[in-house]
Amino acid sequence: MLRYYLNTIQLPLYLVKAMVADANQFIWSRYQDNMHADEIGSTGNLNKYISKEAQHRPIKKGGAGILHWPNHLISLAAQWIFKLAHPRQALWKNILECWVPNIKIKLFSDLTKADKQEILNAIPESAHFIKYCIQCF
Repeated sequence: MLRYYLNTIQLPLYLVKAMVADANQFIWSRYQDNMHADEIGSTGNLNKYISKEAQHRPIKKGGAGILHWPNHLISLAAQWIFKLAHPRQALWKNILECWVPNIKIKLFSDLTKADKQEILNAIPESAHFIKYCIQCF
């Protein structure tokens, strides 16, 4: 169920930070006394033995191999643009083509910031998730 929500909505920033805080508390803390199911996020001493930047590197490169959660969420959103290029027909692709003609060609060409902004302006405000996906791409 969580994977469905991660692939279809943009999580609020406070929730992403809370999930990262909970994961860090779970991984690095000896005692999970500070983790409560009815709270959003966790606080407490982590006792980390590795720098913040190094924890996301692979183990073979001196890191801890921990998933960087915000980047993971960005990649899940960006993959919708790759789904747009897939030849399978879908109604959401037709809707995007009505909003932005030749959107596939435009997105996969050499885009400037102005071109990307033009595409985003053509999409209605109510379609905020697809706008987020294009921004992540």
